[in-house]
Amino acid sequence: MTKSHATAVYKNSSTTTTMKKSKTSGKSKADGEVNSKPAGIQDASAATKQKPSKAFKKKLTNVNAVSEATPSVTAMAIDKLYLDLLISEPEMDAVLERAQQMQKHSKLGRGTSKSTFFKHAFVQKLPSGAIARFHIVPNNRGQGANMQLVLNPNQMERGDSSPLIKMFKELFPLSWKEIASTMLIRRIDVCLQLLGVSINDLLITLDGSKSGAKVLVKTDRNGFVQTIYMGDTQSPQHGAAYDQVASDEYKSMVGEKPSRQHLRDIAELVMEPVKKVKDRIQLESRRNFDKPVDLAQLAEITSPFGKYRILVLDSKAQKWDAGFCGYIDSVRLRGMHGARAHLSMQCGKASEVMNQVTEYEVRFARMAASWWNAEDYAASLLETLKKSAAWHFLTVMEKKK
Repeated sequence: MTKSHATAVYKNSSTTTTMKKSKTSGKSKADGEVNSKPAGIQDASAATKQKPSKAFKKKLTNVNAVSEATPSVTAMAIDKLYLDLLISEPEMDAVLERAQQMQKHSKLGRGTSKSTFFKHAFVQKLPSGAIARFHIVPNNRGQGANMQLVLNPNQMERGDSSPLIKMFKELFPLSWKEIASTMLIRRIDVCLQLLGVSINDLLITLDGSKSGAKVLVKTDRNGFVQTIYMGDTQSPQHGAAYDQVASDEYKSMVGEKPSRQHLRDIAELVMEPVKKVKDRIQLESRRNFDKPVDLAQLAEITSPFGKYRILVLDSKAQKWDAGFCGYIDSVRLRGMHGARAHLSMQCGKASEVMNQVTEYEVRFARMAASWWNAEDYAASLLETLKKSAAWHFLTVMEKKK
């Protein structure tokens, strides 16, 4: 068990190489088989390179190996920040003219205004590769802020603040600090990453076990879950969980900066038992404020993931009966409360039906992820924001006593 196992996990060396070492270690073939099968790691990796039928036969060993390890959760970070700039209409028109001139001189790029609720969008590429967006002239003039700044603090680095301050000075040559100090937060997304678990093996609910409407569950062609959305239009907060590796690959393809660069430095434990870092999920909690808030009000939000519940579909899933599999998919789509209501409407409210649903719910509740404790992430949003690289710029928002 001590033979180069750490190398296979932490150095990203191929499992083919590891298996060759085991064959030449001087042990008998029978010994090699006894030592390799309980871990399930080498067999599963080799199976992925074989024909689909053989890979399927060896998948059970692979799943058991993953389920025995404890997934890790990274520290919280601010993923998106929407800031309202409280400027008058004359100031807005002047800023728009300056931004258009800066675009002609390639100091600003032109961004898409789709889904922004603004007529004009300009982008500033920061030294780290992160993007700052300036939205100007709302679609409904006289309603809401006349200008908006959008940042992704999770992508920013400390050197990004100086160019952003310089841009503010050019857009507001006489009053940049006063305008920046009165910015209010319209929307804030806090995120963390789950390492070592596949999104297809998770069920995530919002607002507890009996509620939490689902907006959408996105799947691929084979029916495997890719993205889970939580909450609805009436929810004070919304959530999303998605495959971060696939997202980063897409961002790299279109020239955007991936969300995280050095996972090993951030995570408490890096798990790469089978497929390098393929199993990496980003979990986001988004808050839209009907009335934008200042930093003092932001500090009062101290448990951004307090209402999120994570359940794991365990490695014995192949033993589920068809009815329970259907119930799981109903919960994915409708939430637990919605699934109960749907089944009682479709199947009636006879005692045998409701007893079966209750049994499913008890069985379902036992799948709560032992490694997920929302209380571990009970830091205020302001505290989390202060740890980001964007804070060097945002300090101007602090009210001096």
